[in-house]
Amino acid sequence: MFESYTEKARRTLYFARSEASEFGSPCIESQHLLLGLLRESKAFVKLFPKPDVAVDMVRKHIEEHSPVRERISISIDLPISDQCQRILLQASVKAEQDQVAREVERLDAALAALNGSHGKLRGTLSASAQARIAAAQRARWTKVQAGNKGNVVTMPKKQNRHLIPPNISLAFSRVC
Repeated sequence: MFESYTEKARRTLYFARSEASEFGSPCIESQHLLLGLLRESKAFVKLFPKPDVAVDMVRKHIEEHSPVRERISISIDLPISDQCQRILLQASVKAEQDQVAREVERLDAALAALNGSHGKLRGTLSASAQARIAAAQRARWTKVQAGNKGNVVTMPKKQNRHLIPPNISLAFSRVC
């Protein structure tokens, strides 16, 4: 499942697993993913109003709102909660959309250059080559638009906006 994730994303999930174990949670939940992200990504920590105390504030908040349980051994596999799976899915979709959008931008730039928008290579592409490039662009944009329709997952409404940035999955997609 995690083969397509970057090393940073895998480390974030490892840290989330470690946090879940520390809290004695029966599964990896979104708060554990948040703590894992804070441990892995210094850029994410800088999104907080007080970055120097962000990790401690978040940990304290989670400890106050989590039941006290016995620590679970790190060697035991923990499932990922439904909410956490939705966050990971949304992050994966966002990362894929960003990648497709970058490919489309590169194709647009290449087509503009080859079509002579700067007046240098005007008319050097055959009509069939231009048609293939245009078809590839349409197909990629269709894929981006299709991804925006069916895969939108919303974050829970109960959220302390002063403590937790509004879109954990967006930050995670940047780590991916």
